[in-house]
Amino acid sequence: MRKTLFLTVALLMVLTLFASTASAETAFPTRPVEVVVPWAAEGGADLVFRALADVFPTYSGGQPMVINNVEGAGGAVGTAGFMNASPNGYQLLHYNVASIT
Repeated sequence: MRKTLFLTVALLMVLTLFASTASAETAFPTRPVEVVVPWAAEGGADLVFRALADVFPTYSGGQPMVINNVEGAGGAVGTAGFMNASPNGYQLLHYNVASIT
């Protein structure tokens, strides 16, 4: 029950972000959305986003969510790759406060 509630809230947060960036004339997303998880696969962050990716097409007009694990240097490698990507709204980064502080 708690897991379902958590996933629902997390998915609504992601979709709210998408809705706030899309204009009224265009549907969003129109292609797959990539999530950069800067840690190894099967860690906590990875598992949460894989669960979200399972239900994402239901709420995104059939577009998939692609999880891209880019591990190394405590998250710095994946984060640097994300920061250098084109700011087109189709790439998200998972990061946490503990790593920032």
